[in-house]
Amino acid sequence: MSLDVLVGELRDILQEGRGRIERMRALGEAERSRNAELFLLLDRMDKEFERCEARLKAAGGTGLSDYDAVKFLNNMLKLEYRGILDYHLYAPAFADPGLREKFLKFGATEIEHAKMMFSLIRKMGGDAYRAASAFSIDLTCPFSNAARWSKTFLTSESFAFDDAS
Repeated sequence: MSLDVLVGELRDILQEGRGRIERMRALGEAERSRNAELFLLLDRMDKEFERCEARLKAAGGTGLSDYDAVKFLNNMLKLEYRGILDYHLYAPAFADPGLREKFLKFGATEIEHAKMMFSLIRKMGGDAYRAASAFSIDLTCPFSNAARWSKTFLTSESFAFDDAS
């Protein structure tokens, strides 16, 4: 993972932590007098998160250049995976063999797009989103076109992972 991507990930984690602290404060504001220790703890945690953010920025910069691009590409990769699944899932539903074949070709094109994005994300130092965690499909159901297709796709995706490494 590149430094920019790592710094960006850490920045997001710290900002999420500070956001959760603010939500905890808002939820417990009515009980502040009875839970003074909790609010002191939340104040200390917020100040520590703020210090960590400042140290992170001083040490590694903002992490915005590659991180935002990797984050965007990972979101696009999720959409490609969705397209791959949809084209292959719905292709058998068409009675017209020509239309069915077009859907399968579009699905194959989406697989190539996903491989390119996966490779680019890895080259930029990021961790690419993996399709296996994107879908919940019963791969054990022998009557499911999605199950048969998913096994094929996940096998082909592993080639993309190997090629991109």
